Amino acid sequence: MTDQEIRKALADHQSKVLESVQKINIAESQIENLQRVITYSELTADDLKSLPADVNVYESVGRMFYLQPVEEIQRMLVDKKTNAATKIETLQANKVRLEKGMKDSGEHFRELLEQKKSQM
Repeated sequence: MTDQEIRKALADHQSKVLESVQKINIAESQIENLQRVITYSELTADDLKSLPADVNVYESVGRMFYLQPVEEIQRMLVDKKTNAATKIETLQANKVRLEKGMKDSGEHFRELLEQKKSQM
């Protein structure tokens, strides 16, 4: 194995690690945002529980407000929480996959170095 091949392997490893770290950071920030969405949905749902069932409340949609029954808003909040939880699970699985790929890349590079040392 030549020095040129080792340099190429090192460059590949570094680029893979850099890309993985960036994707992991993005996934972590998305997970935090989704956890915030879940928290806000839970707090809003708790506030809505104190209202009578026959009351209509306003739902914010962009710059407008729609008058909706409380049950409809509560269903929407449950759906929002469920969707956020599903996305969090997916992001965590992707994060684990990226970390494993980073580890595998490092092990592969170490194996190449060991091969080079044994050839000397």
